[in-house]
Amino acid sequence: MSELVQNNKSEERIFVYDVIRFVAIAAVIMIHCSGPFVAYFYPHDIKFITGNIFDSISRIGVPLFLMLSGVFMLDENKSLPYKKLAYKIGKLFVLLIFWSAVYAIIFHQKALIYYFFYGHVHLWYLYVIIGLYLVTPILRLFVKSENKNILYYFVILALIFQFLPNFISFCCHRTDYVSKFFDMFKVYSVCGYVAYYILGRLIVIDFDRIIKYKNLIFGLGVMALIASFAGTEFYTTKAVQAYKVFYGNENILTLIYSISSFVLLTNIIKNTEHKFSDSVKRAITSVSKLSFGIYLIHIGLISCLQNNILKNIFSITTKNTNAFLYIVITYLITFVLSYLIVFIMSKTRYIKQLVKI
Repeated sequence: MSELVQNNKSEERIFVYDVIRFVAIAAVIMIHCSGPFVAYFYPHDIKFITGNIFDSISRIGVPLFLMLSGVFMLDENKSLPYKKLAYKIGKLFVLLIFWSAVYAIIFHQKALIYYFFYGHVHLWYLYVIIGLYLVTPILRLFVKSENKNILYYFVILALIFQFLPNFISFCCHRTDYVSKFFDMFKVYSVCGYVAYYILGRLIVIDFDRIIKYKNLIFGLGVMALIASFAGTEFYTTKAVQAYKVFYGNENILTLIYSISSFVLLTNIIKNTEHKFSDSVKRAITSVSKLSFGIYLIHIGLISCLQNNILKNIFSITTKNTNAFLYIVITYLITFVLSYLIVFIMSKTRYIKQLVKI
């Protein structure tokens, strides 16, 4: 995912971004471990509340990856030859085809063709990254330090025409009217995940000014997180799956929470990096390097663990167990096994190409 993008081997690794990538992959795994408790239980049930807490906190996963991709791919100080970009896009297509086929064969035999083309639960992200890479040469023309005011303007437009309408239309129960109004402007160029992509680079470009408002940014991030949790809790009913809105990456609350997390993590790690021991740094960097492979396989491990081992062997399900323990245990097992499997694959000739770009 930011190799999702990763640094080139020839480049010195930046520990700040390794930590953010570590947090991002940890959050993504948590989303998929806690999600069932939100999707299959109703509000006010302790299982739903527990799942909602973990899931709400983890919603920064994908946005952090998107912003990290922008940090590296839109760096005006480093060249990005078309051949190199074309290779990355081609490799992603190959991996998308391979892993779509693997997941379709294992989990979707009855709808093999559909899931081969549209991918398993998590593979949608590869389509997004390919799309962002395709428009990267265009974005690099204006994503520069001297154009930071234009970049802020771009983000504001995205806020107005994408992130706010989704939130307002749901909260006001006027989905058709609000969406139709904003859609009339046809400002599609600022929609999608491009805003996150640009934001990653913009934060780097203007970090010294942005960090002056760290207390405000922190406060907004906390409020956005609380609002996301509360909105999911109080708007969800048997008929309305509010989490699909409040958890969405294109929701204003997720945007604010993610920006806050990226900025504050960057600031904290920059100021405390010297306090990390070498062993901790190596562990974090190792997970960061393997994050792409971990992302690819973790869903399969969660499904195997929950549906085969826990359910069929130990008769443990989401319905008959403590939600907190279930989430924590499946999370830790999935995280560790995903890392170990990808680590072994990364050391194996030919096979390592299946878990890296």
